[in-house]
Amino acid sequence: MRDMKSHISTTMRKALANNEQESRKEWIIWMCERAGKKNGNNNGWQFWQQHNKPLEIKDQEMFDKTLEYIHLNPVMAVL
Repeated sequence: MRDMKSHISTTMRKALANNEQESRKEWIIWMCERAGKKNGNNNGWQFWQQHNKPLEIKDQEMFDKTLEYIHLNPVMAVL
């Protein structure tokens, strides 16, 4: 899990740096740097939440609710 998160974080950081068309680029970088500064375990950048609490999806209803949460999470965070 650690290696996967590290790889994705590094890949996303590079993708953001190289994508001039991303309208949220500055905001995403600011959020990740702000989170990284609050956590001494990082080098000034945090893409993932600190904890790792896996959730078992037991049935279709739980899958649907989880998917809806994932899709609405960025929207709700802004509101």
